[in-house]
Amino acid sequence: MVSKVLLKVLSGPIKGKVFEFSRHDAFILGRGKDCHAKLEKDTRVSRHHFLLEVNPPVAILRDLGSLNGTYVNGVRHGGRRRASADAGAPPTQDFQVRLNNGDRIVVGRTQVLVRIYPASLRAAAQQNVERPDCDAGAAKRLYTPTTAEANLEERPVVVGKAAPPAHGKAEAVAAEKQAKNAERVPPQVAAGEIGGIRNLIQQAVGRYRDKDGTIEVDGYKLEKLVGRGGMGSVYRARRVTDDFPVAVKVMVPKVGASDKSRHRFLKEIDVIRELNHPNITTLIESGVTGKAFYFVFDYCNGGSLADLVFRRGGKLSSKAFYPIMLQCLAGLEHAHQRGFVHRDLKPGNILLHQQGTGWLAKVADFGLAKQFEQAGFSGMTLTGAFGGTYDFMPREQLTDFKNTKPVSDVWSLGATFYRALTGTSPREYPNGRDPMGVVLQERAVPIRDRDPSVPPALAAVLDKALAYDAEDRFQNASEMYQAFKGLSS
Repeated sequence: MVSKVLLKVLSGPIKGKVFEFSRHDAFILGRGKDCHAKLEKDTRVSRHHFLLEVNPPVAILRDLGSLNGTYVNGVRHGGRRRASADAGAPPTQDFQVRLNNGDRIVVGRTQVLVRIYPASLRAAAQQNVERPDCDAGAAKRLYTPTTAEANLEERPVVVGKAAPPAHGKAEAVAAEKQAKNAERVPPQVAAGEIGGIRNLIQQAVGRYRDKDGTIEVDGYKLEKLVGRGGMGSVYRARRVTDDFPVAVKVMVPKVGASDKSRHRFLKEIDVIRELNHPNITTLIESGVTGKAFYFVFDYCNGGSLADLVFRRGGKLSSKAFYPIMLQCLAGLEHAHQRGFVHRDLKPGNILLHQQGTGWLAKVADFGLAKQFEQAGFSGMTLTGAFGGTYDFMPREQLTDFKNTKPVSDVWSLGATFYRALTGTSPREYPNGRDPMGVVLQERAVPIRDRDPSVPPALAAVLDKALAYDAEDRFQNASEMYQAFKGLSS
């Protein structure tokens, strides 16, 4: 038996519909045609009203800056100030709420009943990362319906009650800002910080040796923390047997994971070894140790594209950057032709290796984010607001969360190039707007509006890669690569 989350529509235009989730997914309710639950004729419902992220048995609802707010058990969450017609006005209340079994959501004329069925109470306790003290008894109280819940479908909901002061909103906004800034500063840290992560390693990794100020994990001596993100940390390391330099990525599941699910995930990741290309990092070894997964890749001595942009003052000239763009596209083309989708392309995942006076670019972390999310190990990647990836997220990553295609990688890589050339994001993020709403609704600003020095032919290619509708873009890296190659002829 697997954990499930069910939404049953009790009233409104789509009364009787049931939506079921048994794996990590995103669900959008609103009047927009791209919403999963469409309420086109209810004027009290916004175009994209709320987002529900589900990683069964956990479900988090996020109001997307709707005009009238979203009510959960009669308490309002989100919504813009009624006194202002400004679409950019800030939300009035806490915009995000974790759902429990039996909760009822009210939007306009629509009422939705939430049912949560954990695979087991023990599994539910392990999955509750936001409640670290949650045991089987606490899980039973969370997920077992009470006698009063037997008549939930007939009981009226009273709405209009204001939510209490948002205890988590400031922290959520700060986390988003910090994650966003993470892409604008070099991710390297001083070698001395290796001591600062010793406790984390000890908690996450089972087989390790701590000697003379160094940490050894399964035959690899960690020397320096060189990158940290929402899904893991990367260390420069050396293989103990021959002192060969490598990069070791350590990923710790944010939810409970069984031995069976861990080995299934590693089996899925092992196919990445088929990607043999000079512009893709090579997966040398992978495994599970203690609670953590580790992945060993070839080491790139030039850091990431994010580092290079930082060192060059915030952006690169098109002439200097053009060879790197071609190499990135060559690597991505190789992967797309073999059926692989990256899903998490951004400047931090483009690594550079010094070759004479130039750079060899390599696309890193192929498939890790996608498989980690699909396995359910990543926790809540959207409502959790980590990674600072809004800038590089195509809209269909929200509207079709489970089925990312090569055309989505095209948008993300286009956004990565845009950032490197201009130092800015393709989209505008007005004050008070939920970044998820921006991802869903806003088009990329034409790159020459940001920086007129970008050559018109290059700008035309990037603007096409960043088209709002997927069908208007290059459909894969091969098409985009051919367009870039044509610029040099």
